[in-house]
Amino acid sequence: MPDQRGHGEAPPVSYTSFGGGETDDLMGAVKFLRGVKIDGTTTLVGPNIGVYGTEMGALAAAFGAGKDESIKALALDSVPDNSDELLSRATVKRYPFASMVTTGVAKLGTFMYFYEGGYRRDSVCDTVRGLNNRQVLLLAGA
Repeated sequence: MPDQRGHGEAPPVSYTSFGGGETDDLMGAVKFLRGVKIDGTTTLVGPNIGVYGTEMGALAAAFGAGKDESIKALALDSVPDNSDELLSRATVKRYPFASMVTTGVAKLGTFMYFYEGGYRRDSVCDTVRGLNNRQVLLLAGA
């Protein structure tokens, strides 16, 4: 269970992208696991893989499954609709006063901060609608 971007004692990437860049991190982790060999020849994981994520991790898991058809099982807990909703939750929790204003400023700031990409504004519902032949466990959340 690797730390997400901007988490842990000494993160190699010091910021979070609220699900967008974390999807790339997930894809990198899956690629790494597929390359690990137990005795030099036997792979550690099979052709299919399952992922579990909570809130931001659930976004990354769902978006990752949309990119990689070999992700066959998903356990998603407290799934926000998109990165903007996740950003809103974090902003309201941190700045409960004038939360509409601070959330609006934060959302506006993402356009400038993530101008090169890495922030997902699309809905997770639209992404998972296209997932065929997958097992999904949706757990309770907000």
